[in-house]
Amino acid sequence: MTADTIFRIYSMTKPIVSTALMMLHEEGCFQLEHPVAQYLPAFGSTKVLAEDGTLVDQARPMQIRDLLTHTSGLTYDFMADNPVGRRAGRGVHDPVHDRGAAPRPRLPVARVPGDRRLMVVRR
Repeated sequence: MTADTIFRIYSMTKPIVSTALMMLHEEGCFQLEHPVAQYLPAFGSTKVLAEDGTLVDQARPMQIRDLLTHTSGLTYDFMADNPVGRRAGRGVHDPVHDRGAAPRPRLPVARVPGDRRLMVVRR
C-alpha cells in the first residue's frame, strides 16, 4: 500500500455526515426537532405513498431527527422492489439521475416520517 492508495468507502457517508451534523447540533446551529423543510424548502410539500398507491399528506413534517434515525421515509427510488421506484418508472440504477447530491423531493416518501425505521438491505 502506498500513500496515494484509493479506498472505496461506499456507505460510510452516513456516519461521516451524521457526525458532522451532530457537531453542528452541539454548536446550536439547529435542533433535532426542526423540520427538514426549514433548511430544504422543497421537502415541505413531500407526500407519503400510501399502501393503496395514493399520495397522502405527511402526518407531521419530516424532522432532522428522522433523517438521523432512518425514520424519514426517504428511500432509494432505483430499487426494483420499491414502490417509490416503481412509481418513478425506475427499477434499475440510473447514473444519469444520480449525478448530483441533491435529494429528489418530487418523489413521495415510502413511510410516514417518524413512523418506523426504513433501512435498505442490498442483496
